[in-house]
Amino acid sequence: FMMGRFLSSYAWGKAADRYGRIFCIQSSLALSAVFSVLFGLSPTFGCALAARFGLGLCNGLIGPIKTIVSEVTDNDPKSETKMLAIVMGTWGYGFLINPAVS
Repeated sequence: FMMGRFLSSYAWGKAADRYGRIFCIQSSLALSAVFSVLFGLSPTFGCALAARFGLGLCNGLIGPIKTIVSEVTDNDPKSETKMLAIVMGTWGYGFLINPAVS
């Protein structure tokens, strides 16, 4: 996952500049859903590893979200810190709630 994320983060940043941040966030979420299902239905360990790598390649969320937060807060350090804490906290809740939903 992290190797795929590392290899694709620059490309996701360029895509966000070219096509827009919202489009990249939406397409990243859709592709992540597809690769999550592929990971869950993997018949072999190799297929599971490939699906996780693909999931990392499709995970272009962090950069655009951080940029949107800094734009919304008008580069005010105090409110930017608060908003990023909310985003990261929500991410943590997602990790807790997702297994229960699945």
